[in-house]
Amino acid sequence: MSIKKFEFTQGIDRGLSVFEDRVEITQKGGLFGVLSGQGNETLFYKDMTSIEVRECSFVNGGHIKFSVPGTREENNEITFGGFSNRSGMNDSANEIKKYVLQRISESKSTSTSSGNSSSTADEIMKLNQMKNDGLLTEEEFQMAKKKALGL
Repeated sequence: MSIKKFEFTQGIDRGLSVFEDRVEITQKGGLFGVLSGQGNETLFYKDMTSIEVRECSFVNGGHIKFSVPGTREENNEITFGGFSNRSGMNDSANEIKKYVLQRISESKSTSTSSGNSSSTADEIMKLNQMKNDGLLTEEEFQMAKKKALGL
């Protein structure tokens, strides 16, 4: 079970919960929630490409928007604003953005690393086959293996 890191309840028609591996956008009750036609969404960092925050001002509302290829953009957005504590809402939104960007980056580097280990394993298997075929000595194999492993 993933630990909840942030909760953003200032959304006009939707709420946001931020976890270690995902964000959950939940429909609020009331008239705005019914009229928006948007449902609940679960978005995983490994699928996200970016997050955008537009701060709210006295004149304009703000939003937190997640970019996830293959999904409807309007389903991945929280709008917020109002006359009270705009600064606090903007600070919370920016704190969430910072955390989410970090998690997106970490999920991308983890998937890249795991892809590299597969190619490293493949390379070592090829080197072993070359040793078995008599193309490499044991010493050459060990040196090439260390190089492939970055040692």
